[in-house]
Formats: sequence, structure tokens, C-alpha cells
Amino acid sequence: MNGKQTLIFAATVFVLVGFSGCVNPFQVAPAAVTRSAYDACNAGRYAEAEKLFSSSARQAMSGVGVKYICDMATRNGTIQNFKIDRVDMRGQGATVHHTIRYKNGDTKSDSDDLIVENGAWRITR
Repeated sequence: MNGKQTLIFAATVFVLVGFSGCVNPFQVAPAAVTRSAYDACNAGRYAEAEKLFSSSARQAMSGVGVKYICDMATRNGTIQNFKIDRVDMRGQGATVHHTIRYKNGDTKSDSDDLIVENGAWRITR
């Protein structure tokens, strides 16, 4: 590798490790999807968040709607900090463990299950 390639490789590894707390790039995808869903929900971008849920999850929430689910998870958009704690992988399934800190100082540790659906990671629970 030349100097530029080494720098790009080092920067990529730094981002992967810093973003997900792990080195395995396959584990970054479930963590990124989970973070993106919570970020979208917290900002009130419900249509964007809905795209990150599996078809079965979207069907299950059709009775109450994605806005309700997002607002419950984010306590009406009051997430102050979202931290990925761990990603457990098994085949085309993953569980992303995370900690949420809300603006009022409360914290909540939780997890979301993801599956690969049509080639992309999607939250299923």
C-alpha cells in the first residue's frame, strides 16, 4: 500500500471502531441501522424511520402507526444521547444492545433485533 491507501485504510478502521465499538464491518450495519432509526424517530422523520423496519414490524405497527412507536421510544423526541453497547450476530440476525440518555437525565438500556430483508438490515423488534 502506498501512503494515501494506508491513510484511507487507517481512517476507515478508525471510523468503524469509533462508530460501532467493534472491528467487524458486518456488525457496523445493524448498529448503523439502529442508530439511524432512533435518530430519525427523535427528529420526527417518521417516513425515514419506517423504511428501517422490517415488513413484519411495519405490519405489526400498522394499528398504531410509526409516529406512535417513534414517540414512545424517544419519549417525544427527547433523546439526548444514544450509545451502542454491543452487537450480537448470528447468521442473518443481530441484536443491537444500546443505552439511551434522555434530556431529563433518565437512562434506559434496551436492545433491538434485526434481520436481513431483501439484502438490507432491518429492525424487526
